[in-house]
Amino acid sequence: MNQNRRDFFKKSLVVLGAGLALPSLLASVVQAEEPRRRTRGGDAGGKPGEVPLVKPGVGMAVSLNYVEDHKDIKDAKLKMERSGVPFEKQHCSGCMLYTKEKGAGADELGKCQLFAGQHVKGKAWCSSWAKKV
Repeated sequence: MNQNRRDFFKKSLVVLGAGLALPSLLASVVQAEEPRRRTRGGDAGGKPGEVPLVKPGVGMAVSLNYVEDHKDIKDAKLKMERSGVPFEKQHCSGCMLYTKEKGAGADELGKCQLFAGQHVKGKAWCSSWAKKV
């Protein structure tokens, strides 16, 4: 195998760059997993280990117009058809970002990809609603 100095330095830089990037990549993965490992509850008014509900009017819920029942939406501009689904039939349980966890009907709870570490009600709604396919 014939290897010149230029190839040697190119390969060395790639190995060095990977060596420098790997620790920060691993740290970000560990940091992303941390909320799952933590027990929840005390600060949310629930029991330790219990996943809290998203609170309307707090944090990201404000910017997404999150409500626990879509009937609570007052702004007529938000009450529009999305993906061919009329507003009246838009609920978290029919959104592609939602995964059912427990319960049925009005008591249904699930996880939303937008609200990590929290549950949303199945009958809730936010402005990022997208039809489940």
